[in-house]
Amino acid sequence: MADASLHGNGEKCPACELRRDPLRDAAELDQAVECNFCGGTGRVGRAVAEIIREAVQWAAANYWPEREARWRQDNG
Repeated sequence: MADASLHGNGEKCPACELRRDPLRDAAELDQAVECNFCGGTGRVGRAVAEIIREAVQWAAANYWPEREARWRQDNG
């Protein structure tokens, strides 16, 4: 289940977004819609493999170069 309080483990439900567009245009206060795709939560989960792939890419670009540079400096 995609948790809105956890960054990166889900995204907005595209089906709900399409249904809410006319409600937003009409300035409706109640924008709750029934949805078979997300069960009405408005969020859908992302594949675990995709989350891991993005985390590994981020670490390879940001974390590991910094750690290796620090290790070389400390053990130079």
